[in-house]
Amino acid sequence: MDMQPSLSSMKSAESQFQKQVEDRLNELKMDVSERPYVWLGVAFLSGFVSNSFPARLLFGAVVKIISWLLGPAILLMGIIKASDLFTSPRAQGRRGGSDVGPVILHPGSTEHSVDG
Repeated sequence: MDMQPSLSSMKSAESQFQKQVEDRLNELKMDVSERPYVWLGVAFLSGFVSNSFPARLLFGAVVKIISWLLGPAILLMGIIKASDLFTSPRAQGRRGGSDVGPVILHPGSTEHSVDG
């Protein structure tokens, strides 16, 4: 018994979708009949591109361009990370700099410095 409302709602949703598709198709048909040369040009251009450059060739070109650009980007990120490691306060502490790094305060402690 519970299946009846869902079946009817599915049928109505399906009929609404079918009506929308038919409306869009009729709009497209009217547009094609009003401007046939524009749509002829679109069809010719899409056919020319698909015959001249197969999909695997276009996809391969996109992948090559992306991989060509990713190499320098990854190298640049590595250089930035390495420079951050060498210029961080912890690295200065290891080289004898004045910064000693983070100071951990214990509960109840009144000291705020290492020299204290």
